[in-house]
Order: sequence, then structure tokens, then C-alpha cells
Amino acid sequence: MDLTITGDDRFIGLGGTIIHMDELDEVIEENDIFKLSAIRQMIFSEDYYLYQLEFELKIEDSVTVAITKAEVDGTDVTHLVMIDYGQILYIEDFETEYITIYFHNFEDAVSTVDDLKIQVEVSNSGDYETIGEFEIVLGF
Repeated sequence: MDLTITGDDRFIGLGGTIIHMDELDEVIEENDIFKLSAIRQMIFSEDYYLYQLEFELKIEDSVTVAITKAEVDGTDVTHLVMIDYGQILYIEDFETEYITIYFHNFEDAVSTVDDLKIQVEVSNSGDYETIGEFEIVLGF
């Protein structure tokens, strides 16, 4: 598949050529406070690996969603993984946010990308109490 856009404007835009894309419909984590679902994963010819998620906040409060650790096949790549354009995302009062997590294999930081493991933490924005912490494993 040689696409340059997905046609889905809910997510941040990134340029490039998609060489592989899977549509997903998976709930990653759900509790009384939030629901996190996988929408799609993509590989770009420019060595970008993307995972698009839907985060539904079920409470009247604000939370942060942060990547705390990332690794590819055992190699720490936390500094090369972003959530939208940074490491932390703020979500407020009953919002549904569309999140893009991406890994750029900059200067071939790893020789192959079979699995990308990402530790994600959801915390209350006021006191930073952890609400949930879980691992997302992306198989490419």
C-alpha cells in the first residue's frame, strides 16, 4: 500500500509514505475513569512507526497521559518516542482525545523493529496520583 494520507483528520498530521497500515478495534485499558482504544497502526517508508489511539475521559477532572518508557526489541528508545508532539498530553473533563504515538528510528537507532513496547501512565493532573499504568506492545 502506497498512501500519503489516511484521510482521518482526528489525529495529528505527519508527512510521508505509508507502506503498511492495519485498522484496529481493540480496547487497551478500560476502567471507571478512562477508556483507551487502538484505532490503527502504520509504518512509513521514512522509518516512522505510528499507533493511533482514542482516549475517552469518563470523569469531570483533568488527567495527564505520559510515556514513561519505550523499547524496541530490548533497546531503550524512550527519547525517540513521542505522544503527539511531546511526552505528555493533558486531557480535561469528559473529553475524547485522538492520540498519535510514534517512534522515529532516527539514524537506525535499532537495526530492526519487530516489537515496540511502550509504558504509558495516566495521572490526575492536580496531585499527579497515578490512575493507571500499562504497557502497549506494537508488533510490526
